[in-house]
Amino acid sequence: LGRMFFFQIRKILVLKVFREFVLGLSITSAGSREDRLRWSFGLYDTSKDGVLEFHEMVKVVASVFSLFGDCEVGNGNITSAEETANEIFTKMDVNKDGTVSEEEFVNCCLQDKTIFD
Repeated sequence: LGRMFFFQIRKILVLKVFREFVLGLSITSAGSREDRLRWSFGLYDTSKDGVLEFHEMVKVVASVFSLFGDCEVGNGNITSAEETANEIFTKMDVNKDGTVSEEEFVNCCLQDKTIFD
């Protein structure tokens, strides 16, 4: 029970750190919440092609996971940075075209209180 509790807490912390990561990076840019999210999007878009691809999302999440390692979910399975990135990417890719546009990123972050509140 103690080990599972520890890993559940760690997963919550990783999600919180991801949220703080989004906020922390965006805080350095002046402007509205939307402006700051657009600035953050530009950091994540490492290929500078105007969309986030899955591998770019994995890099962002892996950076957060590097602080905590992989996380164990309630059923005892390990969730990796790639699995977590897939969950986030799937949520953000509203039109299911395999990329996340700046609009999709901003809208998802503004609507999902666990990411940007």
